[in-house]
Amino acid sequence: MGRSTLCAIVMAFLLSGCGWSTPDAKPARMLSEEQIIQLRAEVKDIGDRCRSGRLSNRPAGFVASVQCSNPGILAAYQKVEFPYMGLLNLALAKRLQLAERADEKKISEGDMLVEFFSDVSGLPVMPAP
Repeated sequence: MGRSTLCAIVMAFLLSGCGWSTPDAKPARMLSEEQIIQLRAEVKDIGDRCRSGRLSNRPAGFVASVQCSNPGILAAYQKVEFPYMGLLNLALAKRLQLAERADEKKISEGDMLVEFFSDVSGLPVMPAP
């Protein structure tokens, strides 16, 4: 089993409300349907704005697009008090890492998307880099 697959399984497990805990530990708070809808809309708007800028070369490249969108994505997740901010920070760092590789022509845009979305499949919403 690859690292990406294992990471996806762990994220899905944690986000499903399961997880390792002590008998006295409270379960992690889950996002409500309304919060997920709000989060999706906000993250989509942020991603669309930065992606359209990248496509018109303002900012140029995937790295600039990710640097444009990551702060807004982080703020959107903080606004709904996402309980797994460590996972989110990992996903945002992965977006930047993949964008760097795509801008350097070390991987194709398609490879970047496949790798990214296989790693973040447990998050409620995440735009393409």
